[in-house]
Amino acid sequence: MFNEDLKIGELAQDYVADILSDHFNREVFTSTDLAYDLYLDNGRKIEVKYNRMTEKTGNVAFEYEYKGKPSGIKKSPAHYWVYLIGGTVYLTTRDKLLLWFLHNHNDCKKVTGGDGNHSKLILLNMKQFNEVFTRI
Repeated sequence: MFNEDLKIGELAQDYVADILSDHFNREVFTSTDLAYDLYLDNGRKIEVKYNRMTEKTGNVAFEYEYKGKPSGIKKSPAHYWVYLIGGTVYLTTRDKLLLWFLHNHNDCKKVTGGDGNHSKLILLNMKQFNEVFTRI
């Protein structure tokens, strides 16, 4: 299952890179740094997320803690966050996303998940998600 998810994630990343290249009118490169997925030719870093469960549940998950330590959105060095949902690319900045969480986290569902349920996640429904992300 992990290898299948990895392959799908890599294909999603390539698709997103093409869309972002057109959107920003810049070259987009694949990162060799595990802390982010892509980067623009101006050095801006991009986190790309693809989760098949979003289409089934109507929720978008953001990891913020792993094994008691900050992770995901709390630790990412990425300037931009991108979600691929059903072939549509959504974009926001990390700053906008963090500010939204700061003001709205009490209205969001929090769950555990990931391998061994070691991750803490915050779920946004699609209405909340669309308040923060822009379809491109």
